[in-house]
Amino acid sequence: MKLLNLSINMKNAAMNIRLSDETKHLIKLAAQLQGTNISSFFIQCATEKAHKIINSQSNFILSDEAFKKFTEILDRKPVLKSNLSKLIHKKSVFCD
Repeated sequence: MKLLNLSINMKNAAMNIRLSDETKHLIKLAAQLQGTNISSFFIQCATEKAHKIINSQSNFILSDEAFKKFTEILDRKPVLKSNLSKLIHKKSVFCD
């Protein structure tokens, strides 16, 4: 017997926003043109924008030449800095 695995996405958080009548009308019209309701339209647009912002801060694209240079720098043997070593081994002012 094969069981169907269904996952249910429960929506349990709410957000309230204030906007002008003009903005509400614009968003309502766009949602209608997309064949959806305002809530779904907001969620879709906000989620897409959030992903773009997060990705722009965590992913970057390099040319082949730049990627080669980047990996060469990462692969270099680290240079020991005496002042940094002293700082790391110094007792913190935040510890007793």
